Amino acid sequence: LLAWGDANGYNFTASAAPGVNSKGLAGFSLEGMVFGPDNTTLYLGLRAPLVPTSYRHNAVIAPILNFENWFNNGNPSAPPSFGSPIEMDLDYRGIREMIRLSNGTYIIVAGSPIEDGGVNNIYKWSGYPSDVPIPIVNSCGGVLNIEGILPVLQPNGQSSLNALQFISDGGAVVLYGDNFAAKDFGDLSLRKFRTDIAVGLDLDICSGFNAVISNLGDTSLCYGDSVVLSVPILNNTSYNWSNSFTTSSIIVRSPGNFSCQMASSTSGCTAASRTIHVVKRMPTDIDSNNITNNADFLLLLGRYNQTCTSCSEDITG
Repeated sequence: LLAWGDANGYNFTASAAPGVNSKGLAGFSLEGMVFGPDNTTLYLGLRAPLVPTSYRHNAVIAPILNFENWFNNGNPSAPPSFGSPIEMDLDYRGIREMIRLSNGTYIIVAGSPIEDGGVNNIYKWSGYPSDVPIPIVNSCGGVLNIEGILPVLQPNGQSSLNALQFISDGGAVVLYGDNFAAKDFGDLSLRKFRTDIAVGLDLDICSGFNAVISNLGDTSLCYGDSVVLSVPILNNTSYNWSNSFTTSSIIVRSPGNFSCQMASSTSGCTAASRTIHVVKRMPTDIDSNNITNNADFLLLLGRYNQTCTSCSEDITG
């Protein structure tokens, strides 16, 4: 692992050297471990160091490829084979814990590499390196020192998508009013942890995966006009417009009804947009006086050499 980190420019050997505080931006601490989506790659999530060395901002995951074959039921015969590093922007936080829910969504606990520093946060992730983790709105990160998580199971055995069980070891907490942090007690029976179940969370990886069409230009076209219709540009996502185009945006030059379907090849999320109606705009304020009235109608008829027959008096007058 150290050699892999060094080869990728992270200088893990220096981070893990004797005398270096493991709980620091440049320290070395491995706290998260979970299998990848292929069920053979093992993800090792580091709390520290943050990377790159020149600007310690991202957390990093070291993937061991074909873990089961290498592990060989506890009798590995050669060094493991590592894949490319997976860097994550967790807002200057490292990885404290990673789990995978029954629907394939990954949950990451992110915390400061520094001891008792900063505020925790939790993220949801597809598990694929090219997808970015999505912060989960919650009120627990600023209250709890979250170090572990468990899924909350529903009666059908599937993971809840709105609740998690948080585990905090409370090592720095003074439990008995004696100025001793809990982790300093030699008598292990005096140490305590706490567990909390948080509800009202949005753990669905497909939340926010929406095919919302935005338009650059007016959807009411005059002759020669065009409008650009676009949906969000996302990694690993295919696009299928109602006019058979497969790009994230299209240029429309004639009236019609347009919609788009999106699908992620990694998370499996799909979304369909509402229909956008592009219409032909008829000029109304012909005399450009910012008033649309009967005079504009008559001028419009005259522009096309038309006359008004059988018109009511309020128009012809």
